Amino acid sequence: MSWLPLSGADGFFISDQGKFKSPTGRILSEFTINGSTRAVKVRKKTVQVHLAVLTTFVGPRPPGGVPWWSNGDPTDNRLVNLKWHVPNSDEAEVLVRVNRCRNGHVYSRENTKHWGTGHRICLDCEKGHPPVTQLPEVL
Repeated sequence: MSWLPLSGADGFFISDQGKFKSPTGRILSEFTINGSTRAVKVRKKTVQVHLAVLTTFVGPRPPGGVPWWSNGDPTDNRLVNLKWHVPNSDEAEVLVRVNRCRNGHVYSRENTKHWGTGHRICLDCEKGHPPVTQLPEVL
């Protein structure tokens, strides 16, 4: 297991296995946000594990890049499973559909209710808003 300093958090370290270590050497506890994203608290700030691993061990996010889990499991934040992925136009269209409900409304923090394990409910649809007829340009 390889440990590197966590950028912007003096004394904290992150491993290539997705584990965080405090200045006292304690391994930080993870929790789940948005249904499947793993995170930790570092000095009262929420840090998403996959983004910290990628930024620390691979480098900054490339333009248009999205985090990619090779095995499809967003809870597996080991470096060997993560990479920055820049989607082509066909893949970008799929990402738009994944980030929108069946009526084309954006799944945003304000417009999404999480239900069960990983299920999302579009609040615009619940309020009876009409479907989106024209999707914006992709990426």
